[in-house]
Amino acid sequence: MNTKDAANNRRILIPTPLWNHTWSGLRERGHGKVESVGVWAGTRDGLTEHVKCVHFLSDFGRAYQRKGYHLASTRMLADLFARLQKDHHVLIADVHTHPTKWVGLSEIDKQHPIEFRPGIHAIVLPSFARSSPSIARAGIHEYIGNGEWQTLSQKAKSTLLTLT
Repeated sequence: MNTKDAANNRRILIPTPLWNHTWSGLRERGHGKVESVGVWAGTRDGLTEHVKCVHFLSDFGRAYQRKGYHLASTRMLADLFARLQKDHHVLIADVHTHPTKWVGLSEIDKQHPIEFRPGIHAIVLPSFARSSPSIARAGIHEYIGNGEWQTLSQKAKSTLLTLT
């Protein structure tokens, strides 16, 4: 996995209250004991993506959550994608928690992204999201295709993700 230092022109804009809600929602759903996952959905305008809402996968049915990983059923994902279509939203990023401060991507994460689309982001929150929301502490990874991911540097993370 490479670290991405060069900033590109892509941007993800998210309202600060929604950023905070993502952290608290994942914290509540993981109960400080298991991983939890959500997806950011919204609109895309050229290279800029606007996060309009977060969908927590456990809200779409019983999630398979464990300390070191999570799984979503095909039914849950079908319901999620139907909801995105109904709302005229696109999937912007997968956001999930890890049990420790490590915010890299596990082999399971790499092999099972929410969507196999170059440019999709996986955002990993540390310590089951028990800490205060922080872009610096989150891991942000970009799928570049063919099973490959790049981890964004601190500079690239702050360029990509903007709180509004």
